Amino acid sequence: LVQPYLQNPYLIENRKFDMRIHIIVTSVTPLRAYLHPRGFVRFAALQYNKENAMNKSSYLTNVSVNNKLIPTDKLTWQLHEFIKYLGSSGEKVLAEIVKAIGMMLLTTEKVFAQKYLRKMGAGFKCRNCYQILGVDVILDANLKPYIIEVNGNPTMDFTAEKLNKDAIMLHRDVTKLIHNFKDESASLFRQLETVSETDEIENEFSWLSDDMIDYLLMSKKEQQNLENWYSLYPPTLHTENEEEEWTALMRQLDFSSGRERFHDLLISLQRQRARNCVGGKMECSLDVKYSCRLNPNSELCSK
Repeated sequence: LVQPYLQNPYLIENRKFDMRIHIIVTSVTPLRAYLHPRGFVRFAALQYNKENAMNKSSYLTNVSVNNKLIPTDKLTWQLHEFIKYLGSSGEKVLAEIVKAIGMMLLTTEKVFAQKYLRKMGAGFKCRNCYQILGVDVILDANLKPYIIEVNGNPTMDFTAEKLNKDAIMLHRDVTKLIHNFKDESASLFRQLETVSETDEIENEFSWLSDDMIDYLLMSKKEQQNLENWYSLYPPTLHTENEEEEWTALMRQLDFSSGRERFHDLLISLQRQRARNCVGGKMECSLDVKYSCRLNPNSELCSK
C-alpha cells in the first residue's frame, strides 16, 4: 500500500501526532456504524523536522517506536483532551472526522456485500454481530482530517492507565448497545407513520424487504443506548448541503435505486430521532448534541 505523504501536518508543540478513533460496525450491508468518544491521540517522541526524514521518532507516532524514549502516558492524550485543546474549533473538527469516517465506510458497503456473498452464501444473517475497528486519522495544518488506515483488530491492552480505563468504558458501552432484547416493532411502526406525515415521503412502505425491516428493528434497539455514541451511518444531517453531499456519494458509488430509496428513508428516520431527543422524548446521541451546538438554529434543534 502506497499513500501520499502529508506535507503540512498539524503540530502540537512542534510534534507530529495522529488519532486512534474507535468505531463499531453493527451492520455491513446496509451499513450501520457508530463512533465512540474514548479514542486517543499518539505523539511522536521528538519534535518534527522536515529535514531529517531518517529519524523515526520525529515522523512516526507508533507508541511501540516512541515509548523507548518517553513513557506511554507522556506520549498520549485522551481524545476529549485534544478536542478541548482545540477550543472553539474542536467540535467542528470532530464533526468533520465523523463525516469522513462515515463516508469512508459507505464506500466499502458493496465490496463487503460481495465478499460475504462469496464466503457465507446467499441468505447469511448474523443478528447481534459486530466488529470494533480502530481508525487512524491525521490532520493537516488547516485541521482537515485524513484517514490513514483502518485496523481490524485494534489493541485494547495499554500500559497507560487512563487508556485502559477508556477501553473498559468502550466495552461497557458496546455491551449496552448490542444486548437489548426489547421488542421494538410497535415503536418502529409508529415512527414510520410519523415520518410519512412530517417529512413528506410516501406513506406506503410495502417496498421494504424483510432484510430492510430487520435492519430498522435492530437500529431501533441500538437507539435505546446511543447516549455515548456518534452515529456514523445513518448520518444526522442538518442542512440541504449535507444531504446533497451524501446523495451525491450514493450516486457516485452506483447503488441500486432500492438502496438509494432506503437511504432516503434512513435519513428521514434519523431526522425524526433527532427531533424526539431534542424535544426530550428520548436520550440524544452525541452526534445530535454536537450538531445542535454547531447548528443551533437548524430545524432539528428548535424545541
